[in-house]
Amino acid sequence: DLFCEDDEQMVMIKQAVASLSPADRIIFILYAETGSLREVGKMLGVSHTTVFKEIKRIKRYIYDYIGIVSD
Repeated sequence: DLFCEDDEQMVMIKQAVASLSPADRIIFILYAETGSLREVGKMLGVSHTTVFKEIKRIKRYIYDYIGIVSD
């Protein structure tokens, strides 16, 4: 079944997320679930600007991990 198996890139993304520090993984998952920098900032007691910088850094790490060139 097409939806039961992950393609190679999805496996690598899962590995990259699993290799994040616990704090980075929490930030990444909260942002993925809420889609809001402000909401994550409120949850963590930091500014949305701080969350933005962390998400940008985490995304760059994941892109590098799986070999995608990012902006």
